[in-house]
Amino acid sequence: GIITWHLFAAHATMEHRLNASPDIAARVYELGLRNHRTFLATPQYVIQYAHLLLELGDTENLRALLVRAIAACEETSIDVEQDATATKRDTMKPLWDMMLRLELILPSTV
Repeated sequence: GIITWHLFAAHATMEHRLNASPDIAARVYELGLRNHRTFLATPQYVIQYAHLLLELGDTENLRALLVRAIAACEETSIDVEQDATATKRDTMKPLWDMMLRLELILPSTV
């Protein structure tokens, strides 16, 4: 069968919440990104991973994740029709919102 991002997200959530192993949960999310490149362009998956990184206080990796995800979403929207581009923009909105919230509450490292 087809493995979707839901399997990795559920596994990571169980590791984090039930086994009290947030570091293992982060590795599960990274494994999903490494083995399934399309997950990076799946905002729901990225947002769940981002919430874990925020909870862990790992702002450096959180910023990097959001930048990579936004770039991946933009890359997948190249050469598509105008209507599809608008839909993709709406899909990316949660990523941009999280990036903005992150930059507002945390000091810049630049």
